[in-house]
Amino acid sequence: MKNTIYKLSIIGVVMILIAGCTEAIDFNGKETYPYAVLISDNYPDSAVKLHLSWSRFFLKDNDEPYKTIDNANIQLMQNGLMVSQTAAENGDYFFDCIPAEGDSLSVSVNIPDYERGTLSATSVIPHYPDIEIISCTVTESVDTYGDNVKKYTIKFSINDPVGDNYYKMQLRYSTYYDSTQFYSCSFNCSDPMIVESNDIISTIEGSDDIYKYICFKDSYFEGQSHIITIEYTFYYFGSEPYIFQLVSSSLNAPTFQYYKSIETMSNSSSLSFFNEPVQVICNIENGIGLFSGMATKNFYIKP
Repeated sequence: MKNTIYKLSIIGVVMILIAGCTEAIDFNGKETYPYAVLISDNYPDSAVKLHLSWSRFFLKDNDEPYKTIDNANIQLMQNGLMVSQTAAENGDYFFDCIPAEGDSLSVSVNIPDYERGTLSATSVIPHYPDIEIISCTVTESVDTYGDNVKKYTIKFSINDPVGDNYYKMQLRYSTYYDSTQFYSCSFNCSDPMIVESNDIISTIEGSDDIYKYICFKDSYFEGQSHIITIEYTFYYFGSEPYIFQLVSSSLNAPTFQYYKSIETMSNSSSLSFFNEPVQVICNIENGIGLFSGMATKNFYIKP
């Protein structure tokens, strides 16, 4: 009992010392005029929707919802022809526009009393990725901790067209109990032709080659077919994978650059308190956000 009281006393003294060393520093800078934020994920064979909101000052309460912009005048062009707006609600603007692969989209947004000027952006819808699943094999083993594990090795080929092309790959799985619900899973990829040392996206237990997704350019296999191998290790702590879903996306250049800058920002902020902030790359003139272009296909793989 005396030992417990002694420990509690020490903890109390330490907390008082920490509190005494804490000082609030007032921010003496000027709050910046908010930016208009435009977000639009554009896919082939899907209707175009834009979302408009105001940016929020970094010292504002993050629990507050972002304020939407509901009075904008928007002009959307598809391959040089104007398309009509069908609805607008809570910052969402819907259009009578279903782009196809290779279509060019451009948008111009005028917001009353917005000091930074007209928002504008362009985007080209890429073609669907040409993917072929080769195999999915399973090996069982016991790790150094004595736990039973299964390693799923998935191989697929990507037939890359001529020109600069950009890709994003994600792996999900469903369980036997609910084959309709898919969960994202981290996987291993050590292919030096698509994963470089500065492409660390998400790590587990300090490993540099465990990813939530991979985002890469065809620099080393441009115009060729390339086989990619990914591995997923399952520990017997949950429901075993029943079906895998390989989510494969072709990206246009601005969308690829946006995702890469998001990766850089995430890695920078997680490594040190003293890192310089990373600017997220946007393609919105006079605003921030992303007017994207991507084409996504899902491939189902039964182990």
